[in-house]
Amino acid sequence: MPIISADDYFMKDGKYNFDPRLLSEAHNHCFKTFVNRFDHNYNYGISEVIIMRGISGSGKSRYTEQYYAKYCFDMIPKTDYPLPIIIDNTNLEAWEIAPYIAYANMKKVPYTIVEIVVYEQDLARIADRNQHSVPYVSIQKQYEKYMKSNLPPFWNVKPISCSF
Repeated sequence: MPIISADDYFMKDGKYNFDPRLLSEAHNHCFKTFVNRFDHNYNYGISEVIIMRGISGSGKSRYTEQYYAKYCFDMIPKTDYPLPIIIDNTNLEAWEIAPYIAYANMKKVPYTIVEIVVYEQDLARIADRNQHSVPYVSIQKQYEKYMKSNLPPFWNVKPISCSF
């Protein structure tokens, strides 16, 4: 499946074992996986790069799974139709997103940043529902980082409301 996440680095024997000391290593692994899958599938065609952006529990993974399922359902009968590659990370700051955009641009493949928009009053519900049990305090810090970070205005950003 062309969905790539730094979370995959922390999956061992079907269990999620997050270690914040390995986060940089996990993101490096994620980018290397992206480049390898991109290059492997490049000759078959890649329709676009989709870069998810939002705090933990905002619905990025749910959106990704629904998008990919619909995309494949609509396109699988067309066997030669290219598929997207999806990056499912928080990507709260521009520097986290920039390498993916640079690579897509270098390969002349379009990209979209799908930004899950959340509001401060939703943080408690988001903390309750996130799939990796990220504590409320960490969700709050992510939200503050997200609110302070501005992406360049020329990047292709598609805002989506967080749904409950």
